[in-house]
Amino acid sequence: MLVGAIGCSEFSLHEEPVLPPAVPPGRDQGPGGVPPDWNDCEGGYAGHYFNLPDDHPDVETRVSSLDGVDWWDERYASFERYEPSLDLGPSWWPVDEAFANDPRYFAAVWYGWIRVEEGGGYPVIAGSATDLQVVVGETVVVEQIGATELDTRTYDVDLQSGVAPVVVRFAHRIGEEDGMRFRFGTDQVQLCYPAWE
Repeated sequence: MLVGAIGCSEFSLHEEPVLPPAVPPGRDQGPGGVPPDWNDCEGGYAGHYFNLPDDHPDVETRVSSLDGVDWWDERYASFERYEPSLDLGPSWWPVDEAFANDPRYFAAVWYGWIRVEEGGGYPVIAGSATDLQVVVGETVVVEQIGATELDTRTYDVDLQSGVAPVVVRFAHRIGEEDGMRFRFGTDQVQLCYPAWE
């Protein structure tokens, strides 16, 4: 606090304490770290990239489900990086380690946290070539399997109020065209980069 006197007047300057916004109830731990400090939130995702060998049994093969696939297994790990946005567009080839047919076959998984003040239906813009899965909390909210062209769509996704982890999984396994887009189409969903203890 600063106190001073000018002539006959006395004044004081002090800053009111900043009160943090109330955090809605939600999960405390997820696969992508712990919830961030919502007062100092940096938007974006923790990205983990994987290089799939061209002799992988799921390469150039149709699958009907993403349950049990190993595309995001550590044995295929390539690198990690911060992604401020997942609107990555077409012709996006991030993994090239001089394997046979690189950069054609790769996968990625991104972790973040969202905070929703009021539950309800919210737009999600998503598209991929080849596979995309978006999980909020423990619920798969978007899944596209085997798309050979980047087809971006708007989904109406029911989100509960509170804090929840978001996991976005992507793989390019089939065809010549590659691409990926994902974002929440509203400012009512706050996205934050995960924190780790």
